[in-house]
Amino acid sequence: ASTGDAKDFGNLTVARQGLEAMSSSTRAVFAGGYTDSPAPAGTYYGTVDYVTISTTGNALDFSDTTTHTVLEPGACSNSTRGLLAGGQSSPSSVKANIDHFTLATLGSVTDFGDLSAGRKDHGAASSPTRAIFGGGANPAVTDTIESVQFASTGSYTSFGTLTLARTATTACSNAHGGL
Repeated sequence: ASTGDAKDFGNLTVARQGLEAMSSSTRAVFAGGYTDSPAPAGTYYGTVDYVTISTTGNALDFSDTTTHTVLEPGACSNSTRGLLAGGQSSPSSVKANIDHFTLATLGSVTDFGDLSAGRKDHGAASSPTRAIFGGGANPAVTDTIESVQFASTGSYTSFGTLTLARTATTACSNAHGGL
């Protein structure tokens, strides 16, 4: 509601990079990640943290991802559910699975379905009813766009293609769609 400088909110339970976030109006959830320091170097995390958005403070443990380790997945949410799709679980393994989070309930990570193929570093956007995942790599870069419906668990539906194959993408949306 105002302009100004950022202020410290708190810390994650584990310092890491390559994680993703999703949120409801009351809770933000941060999942996965990787660290190359401190030791042990090259650690992949399946850690899922959460914070209550209306209060500052350090993150608390939410649960773990179903694959237990994930780097550079795609994540998005509606007001009640969050989805975490794909990601890298080791230097040689990229996943296709989609995890489902009930954002109001701690420890509620379950298998939702799968993408058409394993990929990491792809963008994700959502409306109140649909999640979209586009681009990414495994190891080749892709132009694939896929969608899933929040209301039902299951695998992807083809949504189209990007104008170019891309990785390290970001995405955003309002209640009407995504970019």
